[in-house]
Amino acid sequence: MTEEAAEATATPAVYEAIAKVSHDLAEKGVGKDRKNQQQGFQYRGVDDVYQVLAHLLPKHGLVILPRVVKRDWHERETGSGKAMFAVVCEVEFDLVAVEDGSKHTVRFIGEGMDMADKATNKAMAIAYKYMAFQVFCIPLEGVLDDPDAVTPEQTKVKGADKQPEKPAPPAAAPAKAAPATPKPGPAKGTGAPMPMPDSVTDEVKAKYEEWKKALTDAQAADALREGFAKAYAWASELQDARARAWCLMNLTVTKDERKKKLGIA
Repeated sequence: MTEEAAEATATPAVYEAIAKVSHDLAEKGVGKDRKNQQQGFQYRGVDDVYQVLAHLLPKHGLVILPRVVKRDWHERETGSGKAMFAVVCEVEFDLVAVEDGSKHTVRFIGEGMDMADKATNKAMAIAYKYMAFQVFCIPLEGVLDDPDAVTPEQTKVKGADKQPEKPAPPAAAPAKAAPATPKPGPAKGTGAPMPMPDSVTDEVKAKYEEWKKALTDAQAADALREGFAKAYAWASELQDARARAWCLMNLTVTKDERKKKLGIA
């Protein structure tokens, strides 16, 4: 193969640089060390992402160039009558390799709300944060004013007080027959609960019991679905593989057993 042909078929340096950054981040990760002030959940801030990338990008010869290609905004009104500005930014990011100038472009959406002049900043920060998470597969160890740090007050579109006349409700459907009592046995696809491995710490066990109780106490399909999604996300972030597998398996068993008791298909 000629030298020209070899160069033509060589992998662009940008992909090697992305892979190297991802490799280093897989060892460090970014922990959920910040806490949402309103709803109490832990999250990873954009400043945490900047902190780790600030060293790795120059180390591996990778440059990230953002470009806002579309911006939409509208004014909303809080329950107390104050103005709240909502911005949605569509942002392209060029990932460029210093070595040969090769680039790969990705596009992400960011949303932000603010009562002053920071809604656009928040939208751009969110787009950057989630671009970094997904492009580099940044693991957890683990929203400036990070957009995840504060949950804005519930709002409505300004001037939308007048509601259209609602149509008459449809006639009530015939009552459905009560679902047949399922036969006893393990939930389909999950089996019996998995024994707890020795590597499960007291802290993990206590948190697991909290999630299990939340699933067991769920009274409706939506509550069960939302609770399981949060429990699954928590368990997926556990570093110990055996503890993670135990939590995921047993939480799934608990969820399926609760679905059966509630008669959810």
